[in-house]
Amino acid sequence: MAPIEASLQACSPRLRRSRRVVEVSVVLLSLMQDLQQHRGLSGALLDQQLTFRGERAAVAEKLQRSLRAVAEQFGERHAVFRSDSWRGLLARWEALSNNWPNLDFSTNLSAHSELVLAVVDILGQIARDNAESLGVRRTRVASEWPALAEHLGMLRAIGLHLIGAAHGMDDARLCGAFKHHLHEFRSLLASIAADGYTPDALLQRSELVVARVVALRDGATKIGAQAYHDQMTRNIDDWFAAIRSQLSSS
Repeated sequence: MAPIEASLQACSPRLRRSRRVVEVSVVLLSLMQDLQQHRGLSGALLDQQLTFRGERAAVAEKLQRSLRAVAEQFGERHAVFRSDSWRGLLARWEALSNNWPNLDFSTNLSAHSELVLAVVDILGQIARDNAESLGVRRTRVASEWPALAEHLGMLRAIGLHLIGAAHGMDDARLCGAFKHHLHEFRSLLASIAADGYTPDALLQRSELVVARVVALRDGATKIGAQAYHDQMTRNIDDWFAAIRSQLSSS
């Protein structure tokens, strides 16, 4: 056996575990994004933007297939997909997918966020359970960065609704949620920046997003809904891309 092949074989068990963790993490990140998209589309429909009806149905069908497939594909390797918490997530999705048209905007938003955060928790659990294979950097990324992407997703969803609603900024419940996610995003961004793993350009773009969000909250800007959506979406996509890149690099 050639020396290189012998070396690869010697380290292959740990390498295989690492690759398997990365594989399931990437699948869960896609589930996260699909749940965020379903939240946005269902919220738009509740706001009477009926042109999104077909797109929402397509995303819901994709989620239905993906949620079943992930447990079938990874259930033997990761106990979380055989746990009560995973079964509870599936039950909550079934209830939400059937009943969201009967909810108000705030309740629909909150119910979706609970599902997204459940996926975030599973990502973190899998990373921590496999910390030895992943290493410190990738464990931290998988455990902390997805939550930041979700806080951004909530700021996008709530901000768009507040911009579009006639008296949006008078809605104390939504304004309170907006303030909460802004605070959590800023705190987590500072913690992540201190780790030194994040590209400076991404941190700088995220700081600009924070400034725009604060200006929206304080009524210091008249940003349009489309411009706000585009700015937030670019930053969210940047973070998901950064998570995938960090997980894929050894």
